[in-house]
Amino acid sequence: MVRAFYGNFLVVVKALCYALTLGAEGIRDAAHMAVLNANYLRVRLSEAYHMAYQETCMHEFVMTLEDLKHDINVSAMDIAKALLDYGIHPPTMYFPLIVHEALMLEPTETESRETLDQAAEVVPEGGRARLSLPTGKPLGDFLPVRPDTVIKGAFEARGQRAAVAVKTAPGAFSTVVAKPAGAGKPFTVTVLTEVPDDFSALRASLGFASLDKACAPAGLQTAGKGVALFSGVALEQLQRRQINPVKLTVQATCGGKPVGGVVDLGQLEAGQRYSVLLMPAAGGAPRVVFAADTVAR
Repeated sequence: MVRAFYGNFLVVVKALCYALTLGAEGIRDAAHMAVLNANYLRVRLSEAYHMAYQETCMHEFVMTLEDLKHDINVSAMDIAKALLDYGIHPPTMYFPLIVHEALMLEPTETESRETLDQAAEVVPEGGRARLSLPTGKPLGDFLPVRPDTVIKGAFEARGQRAAVAVKTAPGAFSTVVAKPAGAGKPFTVTVLTEVPDDFSALRASLGFASLDKACAPAGLQTAGKGVALFSGVALEQLQRRQINPVKLTVQATCGGKPVGGVVDLGQLEAGQRYSVLLMPAAGGAPRVVFAADTVAR
């Protein structure tokens, strides 16, 4: 019997002391808190990661980072190492073996609500692809992702945060747009999706969408001559057309009347895609946002 505890005697003494200290009622409370903490963290992290098993867990749960590994080459090992930078002990990695890119989290009964919330914020930051817009660049690049999936994330700006879910499709381009809702009010998020079929190596592709509900129907015309490029565009609907590769200045229209200032699109290039968005502006005319459609590398 002594040999069975060789090298483990102090561990057994610790466990006995812990059990005697808590008592029957304390052990029951500890078990309840362990299950509660695990399920609280599971629900928080399910907004960012796929759970290997969707049902209510006991004291631990398993996440799979297989999609993350496939889409942006971030592995379970990468997440575990990133947690160390935040002073958080990494969870069990690659177990169970039947779950690909597995992370097993067991917060235990000793963790407080504050530490669980901290972990919930840190773990997604370590695993998500984070896109940011530098000052002066209102539109970002397109990020290649796996089709036929739902990508969940959050849009953050000026201390505000809004959840985003994008359903991807083969060949589709999806643009996440944050619209201001007025002073002191949170912004709203809209997803514009199109499946372009107008590629031409000899002409440029120009797209236009209106995000301003006060401007209906919306349009886009050439500055000066007033030649309509787009007209009758419904709210949050994107239209696209081919155009000669020329130097172009444009102006938005609302109900057929010009609004806002003239925007210089510069020299359009053959074979290139461009997008123009009509955005609402607080207390003024809507503004035009323009960018070339480029894919992040």
